[in-house]
Amino acid sequence: MRAAGQSYRAFVFDLDGTIIDSAPALQAIAATFLARHDREPLSLEQTKAFIGDGSRVFFRRMLAARDLDAADDFEQRYAAFQGDYAAGSPHDNRLFPNAGEALATLAEAGIAMALCTNKPERPTRIVLDALGLAPIFGAVVTGDTLPETKPHPGPLLHAIAELGGATGEALFVGDSEVDARTAVAAGVDFAFHEAGYARERDGIRPVTRFNDWSDFAAFARRHALAATG
Repeated sequence: MRAAGQSYRAFVFDLDGTIIDSAPALQAIAATFLARHDREPLSLEQTKAFIGDGSRVFFRRMLAARDLDAADDFEQRYAAFQGDYAAGSPHDNRLFPNAGEALATLAEAGIAMALCTNKPERPTRIVLDALGLAPIFGAVVTGDTLPETKPHPGPLLHAIAELGGATGEALFVGDSEVDARTAVAAGVDFAFHEAGYARERDGIRPVTRFNDWSDFAAFARRHALAATG
């Protein structure tokens, strides 16, 4: 954690649990898959607990929670789940209150922003387009951009490099212990969205924490170096 007066040239954001509340949409997608296998749907709390480590890990956790053995046909079942995912409405993913306005305000101020998510590229692009967020980000790094996913530092470092930034002038904004570990591994300051899906909070040491996106926008304006600055 750096000094309170630190300024940032690059802001990188997680997606699920940080910008969008995707848990209800994922719960519905999971329910569609599980119904075909005569299994009960996941609860909303289970769904939130399974988010954060990528689509494959979510799927494995879902199978384990409903005693579905996919050792022999995992890829086939995962492809079916991805089909359910693609068929779902992207509008079921909701922006957290004030998130869209905050991001638009920061973009208008010339602040360089990127996305770094473990969600696969196709659903990420669909959601960004549906919610009008695609033009905001100068770089989008997804769960299949690189061989590694968060908490490996590679995706975050790649996003920062795509913005032309340096780790000492970057801030990563996320909602989970996975995001916090990613920031530590990359040597990047971390901002914690407390209204997200974190399972473990005790070890998270952010430079700032927020529930309301308006509060984060105010923090970012105070600590931002504009892309042209």
